[in-house]
Amino acid sequence: MFQQVQSDPGSAQQTDRRKPDCEDQSHLFPIEKKQLVSDKATTYHFYRSSRPKSHVPLMVAVHGIRRQAKLQARLFAPFIESIGGALVAPVFSRKRYADYQRLGRHGLGQRSDLALKRILEEVGRMTGISTRSVVIFGYSGGGQFVHRFAMAYPRQIMRMAIAAPGWYTFPERRFRYPEGIGSCEDLPDVFLDPGRFLQIPTMVLVGEHDCTRDQHLNRSGKLDTSQGKNRIERARRWVRAMEAAAAQYNYETEIKFRIVPGCGHSFEECMTDGQMGRRVIDFLYNDVFKPV
Repeated sequence: MFQQVQSDPGSAQQTDRRKPDCEDQSHLFPIEKKQLVSDKATTYHFYRSSRPKSHVPLMVAVHGIRRQAKLQARLFAPFIESIGGALVAPVFSRKRYADYQRLGRHGLGQRSDLALKRILEEVGRMTGISTRSVVIFGYSGGGQFVHRFAMAYPRQIMRMAIAAPGWYTFPERRFRYPEGIGSCEDLPDVFLDPGRFLQIPTMVLVGEHDCTRDQHLNRSGKLDTSQGKNRIERARRWVRAMEAAAAQYNYETEIKFRIVPGCGHSFEECMTDGQMGRRVIDFLYNDVFKPV
């Protein structure tokens, strides 16, 4: 059981991060849509608790290929309100960030990793919220982006949770990026250092019924052989690979796999029916709200 953080005297709203029901309460929390000052074509959604707490890290939530950034912000907002936090949900448009899941390789769109870093810099400058170290979540294509961003910028990530990515970058130098962490000519300034990213506590979630080979899943024979034929198989193999790689460094990093019961490949279903929001918040903020 996690410690409840009490609100100010007289407040009717409690700050138990397990309490919110995102389906019932999400409409109560207004989400701001903002343009990046230095690049107005890049947008993001922002929510900040009405009772912010400076020690609670900023959360970043990254959408899948349906670009439902606002939905992610809306469904996580009740949890963020309850813990006194803040949330950023970047929008990686199809036109500008076609390859956002793989950070935006040369000739395949603009760099999504650099866009998120600019967004975080702006949020920090305009709100005073620390963005030097954040917690991060991504669903589907967003899960692909998140684990690759964490590998590229491990110093900026405290903890990460990824849900239902179609495929993964494995911690192996013998494979070129994005299949592995070998060099990538299309991202010449990115170096993936396992000595650092294997220290990031990580949770992978996949819906219980998310095992179909749908049109959005990368179904190449190469990936089927190396990673598995569906999202559940691929998640299990990646978690095992990350655990084994961490063990080689004598790290005892928390790396876990969880099934979201009764759900398929749907962010909204996982949140409203599968309790994914509570699981994600509990994991990402475990270092802030210690078990008692």
